[in-house]
Amino acid sequence: MSNYIYKKVDTLIIDSDLCAIFSNKQNFTQSFKLGENLDYLSNPNQEFFKVFNHEKILMGYVWFEVVKDDLGQYGCSHEIEISFARSLLSKGIDQKCFIDNIFLDLEHIKDLLPEDWFGCTNSVWLGKIEDNNDGHSYISEKLIQHGFEYNLNYAAFIKKV
Repeated sequence: MSNYIYKKVDTLIIDSDLCAIFSNKQNFTQSFKLGENLDYLSNPNQEFFKVFNHEKILMGYVWFEVVKDDLGQYGCSHEIEISFARSLLSKGIDQKCFIDNIFLDLEHIKDLLPEDWFGCTNSVWLGKIEDNNDGHSYISEKLIQHGFEYNLNYAAFIKKV
């Protein structure tokens, strides 16, 4: 059983919760406006989920973007970048468990993502952290605890799928 319930979102409307999260320039480089639509159906290389606990409280968001590389005779490589953010509405509820639960649920989440993302023998989960992110050391620690290793070539943490 997974730790959370993941609800796929095809068209995301920026509400006050997301607007506040995405306006933190230390964690996000893009800026969005309240009411703006982000259409995840238009890009087959992105998936976005709202994350709920089993009491149906919104805990946060997790989204993925895949970069597919055809390596010719050497096969292919897929890098599946993981991004997440805690909802401001969930303050005080399982605060330290959110990241752990996302990583523990990766096998379940994999079943929710497009099958062709995982068709390569060289597929990796990719965890990038902005240097100025307030939680840089904490997130790095969690990535390592869940089997990710820092890779200089990617300038990110990776884990074989």
